[in-house]
Amino acid sequence: MRTIEKNFFNNWNEFSLQKPDEKILDHLEIVQNQTKLNGEPKHKNKKSVIKTFALFLTHNYGSAIYELCNFLKYLENTELSLYNIMILDANDIAKKIKQNELRSNVSLSSKIEFKIENKSFEIYFTRIHTYIIILDFIEEFLGLEEILKLEENLKDSNTYESLQKLSNHLSRQIYNYLKTLLPSSHLQNFSTTISNQILSNKKSQNPEITSDDITDDFILNFWINSKNLINEQEIKTFTLAADICLNYRRSVKLNNIYNLKYKNQINDEDSLTFITNENIDDFLNQVVDDNEDNMVKYFDYLESLNKEKINILKKNELNELRKFVKYQEISFELPLTILRILIFGSIQNKIVEALRRKNNTFKNKILNEEYSNEYKKQVEIYNKFLLNLNDLKNIIFYRLWSFNAKFSLEFIRDFLTDNEVNIFNSYLNSITESLKHKNSLNDVKNDYSFSQSNNVSLINNKINESEIDIFLEKVKIFLKEQNDFASFHKFLKETKKKSNNFRRSGINFDLNNQENTKIFIKSYRSLNEIKEFMFKYLSELELKVTNLKNQFNSDKEIFFNNFKKLYYEKE
Repeated sequence: MRTIEKNFFNNWNEFSLQKPDEKILDHLEIVQNQTKLNGEPKHKNKKSVIKTFALFLTHNYGSAIYELCNFLKYLENTELSLYNIMILDANDIAKKIKQNELRSNVSLSSKIEFKIENKSFEIYFTRIHTYIIILDFIEEFLGLEEILKLEENLKDSNTYESLQKLSNHLSRQIYNYLKTLLPSSHLQNFSTTISNQILSNKKSQNPEITSDDITDDFILNFWINSKNLINEQEIKTFTLAADICLNYRRSVKLNNIYNLKYKNQINDEDSLTFITNENIDDFLNQVVDDNEDNMVKYFDYLESLNKEKINILKKNELNELRKFVKYQEISFELPLTILRILIFGSIQNKIVEALRRKNNTFKNKILNEEYSNEYKKQVEIYNKFLLNLNDLKNIIFYRLWSFNAKFSLEFIRDFLTDNEVNIFNSYLNSITESLKHKNSLNDVKNDYSFSQSNNVSLINNKINESEIDIFLEKVKIFLKEQNDFASFHKFLKETKKKSNNFRRSGINFDLNNQENTKIFIKSYRSLNEIKEFMFKYLSELELKVTNLKNQFNSDKEIFFNNFKKLYYEKE
């Protein structure tokens, strides 16, 4: 029975449109649980198995297969059969290789140089465990019989060209098997269509596709012309067209960063050497590892509180954020496209829902309704939301500060002017030097196991937990006695009034309860991160769209002309 969860692919942006067949997870589990003859685990590092698995899922295995073929060809000299290789782990094989190298009076280093004809290939000892994992996956995908054929073919591959052909043949076999389990061919067709459209727009003889080729205008035109572009596979909704293009943009960006190439280049000679050991790991970490610097975890936390009837953010406020959680940093790159999704994507959803309910009256009403600068209205909503976020964050800090919560020290610099920060830092340096016992305030913070956002300043000086209360008291006395903190005192006074008048269901400011304190610490960090995100989005939108009214009027005409083609002409 498979123990890997069905939601394994949920956080993979590559599969946001369509999930792979769950059968492929059976292969992963079998490889993860492989053992040696003595029953010990063959792959102790499960993360390495997942990272190698990701190579196959993302069609980035061509280079790795070629590496494997060179490695196996080299191993012919060690008198190790493929069977022996497959029942040993990487350490066992590395030992046998080193013994063989020493017998040949070769000095050992971190790598081995393998030569075939005039070509040279470097085998790093650190890569051996990856080769073994790849071999296990090949057996899983193709069966033991193909492994035996591979061994025979290796014996006959004594030239660079023949070894290359063997690698390409093996890659094609893997591709033919995986295509039945991975997202359907029409999704691959979308990618090809986008590539061709970009290339047709370029005038240079040797054009290179970059993420910047996916622009706001490109996405809009891709949606409008999708029927003509994609073999009659019309993409009706703008949101879906945008999702396809945005995923493509992200993919190209990652590929360009790590010098990766696409699977249709698998037979290209250069594709066999394009990737290094280092950027393989970097690239796969993008897929496998959780990103600690994104907005998802902050949104998820506040949403989880809302489900528990703790309304740090209300349901309607969370709904406003949901699109940004989906698109994240790309919101800054193409803010107009995100705004188009928010406004015209929502209007189109209403049209689709009316059609589903066979309510032509409502559909026609939507199509003929007068809309006036919906972009500006949406920006005003977000500006108001920013103010609410700021007020809520301020109130939480004030409550923590008034209650002498030790964590208020972590956030205080957010409310000081530059001059106040300088004075405050100088005072901290002087007072901490006098403390004999020093533990980290940061360590105390980590008791709550919620990572700190980058824009929140920490007190990094080390102090004993038992002395924190005394430390905080000294800080408060200093701030009260100093005339240089007028701005901070004014902030406290103003926030006190707001705090006294603040009411929101589910929020309990009883900070004698440790769980409540924990909630407010996490909530503060989440609100701060979301506020910074929204501010950056609005700033980028203002920078890239200088006249919201003109932009909306232009877009309205384009969108509604296409809506009417899609939904009037089909009646």
